[in-house]
Amino acid sequence: SQGISTDSGLGLATIDVSSELQQVSTEAPVKTVKQMRKANGRRFWQGVGCAGLLVSMLVIALLMLSAVNNLMQLRELDLGPDIGQTTQAGTDQDIEYMELSDAYGFPTLNLDVIDLDNLLDQLPENMAYVSYLASAASYWAQGDSEQAQDSISDGVSTADDSSIYFANASILADQYGDATSAVLYAVLSQARPSQNDDYATRIHAYNLEYLYQHLNDVDSIQAAELLSLASDLTDGQINIRETLNSPLVNYIQSIRLIADGNYILAGTHIESLLDVTEYRAEAQLLRADSLIARGQTQRAMPILQGILEDVRAPEWVHTTADTHLKEIEASS
Repeated sequence: SQGISTDSGLGLATIDVSSELQQVSTEAPVKTVKQMRKANGRRFWQGVGCAGLLVSMLVIALLMLSAVNNLMQLRELDLGPDIGQTTQAGTDQDIEYMELSDAYGFPTLNLDVIDLDNLLDQLPENMAYVSYLASAASYWAQGDSEQAQDSISDGVSTADDSSIYFANASILADQYGDATSAVLYAVLSQARPSQNDDYATRIHAYNLEYLYQHLNDVDSIQAAELLSLASDLTDGQINIRETLNSPLVNYIQSIRLIADGNYILAGTHIESLLDVTEYRAEAQLLRADSLIARGQTQRAMPILQGILEDVRAPEWVHTTADTHLKEIEASS
């Protein structure tokens, strides 16, 4: 090491410069102004970033709280099914599998909304009877009447209103060309009237019109056998064999006997029907038919005219009577 000597009045003193320099060199270097500004800038932007993150998190939290609040308000308003819950609303329950038909006046199967080629899991469980009707329609469409009849039989116990159920079975059978089944189901439907008075009236009209028009399309058999065959279609679940003295049987027998030319015996059954309010208009039409079949058209005309004046007569009876009158007038 080097030293510097100074001469003063106080005497000779020696200063060790090298040791002082060494001490200075071991201390931390002093930062420049530029470096200090850069460091301060980094700290500033780091602070801004943290503050921005906190603000963003606060905004997101407020938005989520608002969304939850809106959801709760929608549920309280009961505007529809709960969001996020799987329900039948908007799917099965909105589909009118049974619709009130303008043509028939009672609920009928809406084949327009049913895929007969893919019935599995298509229909809701609480409408089991619809499944059986649809299944029967599918079999009839394939020309398998026996399987269709089995489907209808299997579904009898699921139907709250057997009259509506069998009327639908009759309509389906007729649509697919199974006249025998259609007649038998109309008999079953008529034998157990609906508890709904409005439907019962319209079903009554359908059943009696169908039997009037198509009974003779079936092999000529007696009413008792017809009732037995109808009961067999339900595997004994519906037994109408004991209703041989019912207006329905008299109605069936009258149609059969007129077709067979047994007018006297037909007249006996018709007279019995005239005492039953629900069958009176149809009985008058059968009286006129019997007279026309015997060539006594002039005697039939006032009966037919009386039907047209009867406001309680079903529409189809009015229409048929009017057609008969026009035919008689045209042939005179």
